[in-house]
Amino acid sequence: MTSALGFLDVGGRRLAYVEEGPPESPAVLFLHGWASSSRMWRSTQRALRHAFHTVAFDLPGHGASDKPEWEWYTIAHFVDVVRQASRALGLGRAALVGHSMGGTIALEMAAEPDGDVERLVLVNPVVSGQVGQLARPIRPSWMRPVVGVSRRLWPVAARVLTRPPAGVRSRLPDHVLRNGDDLAQTTADSALGSIRAVLDWDVRQRLDAIQAPTLVVIGDGDRTVPPREGLLAGQGIRGAQIVRLRAGHHPSDETPDAFHAALSSFLAPMLHPQA
Repeated sequence: MTSALGFLDVGGRRLAYVEEGPPESPAVLFLHGWASSSRMWRSTQRALRHAFHTVAFDLPGHGASDKPEWEWYTIAHFVDVVRQASRALGLGRAALVGHSMGGTIALEMAAEPDGDVERLVLVNPVVSGQVGQLARPIRPSWMRPVVGVSRRLWPVAARVLTRPPAGVRSRLPDHVLRNGDDLAQTTADSALGSIRAVLDWDVRQRLDAIQAPTLVVIGDGDRTVPPREGLLAGQGIRGAQIVRLRAGHHPSDETPDAFHAALSSFLAPMLHPQA
């Protein structure tokens, strides 16, 4: 498989994805975080492509996928889209790797009895919805005027925020530039609607329903999602393994060797299933 974007129609909306590796190999599905895209998983897909069939989606509102208006965005809707797309691609039972908001979606999928989750990997996941000072759900009555104003300002604001001066840009790590480019591909509706979806969702009471073997990867220096969120998952899911890395919010970019080693080791049993 190549790393070119493919597209699916899911519920009348276009969903972009990237596929790598032999289709007959064990499947691994990657879910990115807020204002990101499938591009965050490219190096990880390349690292696994000889042994695994990997798929990374651009979630609705992100990357090259369609971008609904803000009311659409809930974790339940994201879960439904991922399930439909996974079935359309014939993935069957797959390992699920979710980062940040993608970790919230992955947790919800793994908590369902029919989630088809073979193994679960959570990378700096949002578990309680309490991220930094944003600890309260955002009411629809607040969203409407905020989105209304943001729609007018977003094109200019996105360019300012994501296009630093050349002298600054040349000193920034590649993943920081990529994150800025991904933010620029969102809309006011998708950016604000997605963050509201995360803050509105709390999966703490569902953790004990998760049966899939679980790995939680925590960046000890994460200033976006507090490490305590990952610890909630690691302590609440029976038998979960916790790996702490000297990284921030993006361990796959900041400490790729350590991240890929931990991921490959955790996924290895899928290559030699018990008879």
